[in-house]
Amino acid sequence: MHQQTNKTTLFKPKKLTEIIIERDFTMNISDISIKRPVFPMILALAMMFFGYIALTTMPLELMPEIDMPFVTIQTIYPGADAETIEREVTERIEDAISVVSGINLMISAAQDNFTYTVLELKVGENVDIKIQEFRDKISAIKSSLPSDIEDPVIEKIDLNAMPIVTLLISGPGSTAQTTKYV
Repeated sequence: MHQQTNKTTLFKPKKLTEIIIERDFTMNISDISIKRPVFPMILALAMMFFGYIALTTMPLELMPEIDMPFVTIQTIYPGADAETIEREVTERIEDAISVVSGINLMISAAQDNFTYTVLELKVGENVDIKIQEFRDKISAIKSSLPSDIEDPVIEKIDLNAMPIVTLLISGPGSTAQTTKYV
């Protein structure tokens, strides 16, 4: 007996949407490179061209110019111990400058004969204007500070003003003989 088969069940043509889903129209970079070898060469040349332009036009600095929003306040109180300086100088300076807006962080330290306060300002604050405000606040409380302290020194931390290299030279001869060779 001969068995009859239905030809429509053996070969069923695919719809276009099924072909799109099957293939998914994604090609690997290797497929593109094999089928069209000029494309990856042009792409590589374009990347080298733009890389060369970037290399020759971008400035390169060992120490780029950075504007740090940090201020230091240093006060010398000759002959005083750390506790006295903290109580009579550091706390009063902190109280006076803490009312200035734009301070992100305040760190103080006191040691014998010396106290310093480091202020980190919020990003975008004008450091020079804030320094003037700190000077005004400290001059307003100067009468309540001990009379024998030196004037507080308020400075902006400027990384661009710092030396790149610091050298220490020593030799068997005198200083004049050693510096003759440097």
